[in-house]
Amino acid sequence: MASHTDQKQDFAAYITDLDRNDRDNGTSQLAEYAQKCGTSASYIKSHLRHRYKIPRPELMQALADHSGNRFSYEDLVRWFHNLEVA
Repeated sequence: MASHTDQKQDFAAYITDLDRNDRDNGTSQLAEYAQKCGTSASYIKSHLRHRYKIPRPELMQALADHSGNRFSYEDLVRWFHNLEVA
């Protein structure tokens, strides 16, 4: 079993990194990710990054599917519901 230090990056950190890279490099990675997922970058930044809203299952699946294997659907369910694995 993976130790705590081996866990994947959390969703908020992933979105923050995409946003920071876009600002630093003039790219639009966050907007492209959001579009692939069927939502907007502003929705992800304002509602999902800080868990103000829990996305519907279809959106959560899309967020996982387009994350470049950074997250599984189950990873995101645990993160959005703030569940820790013992």
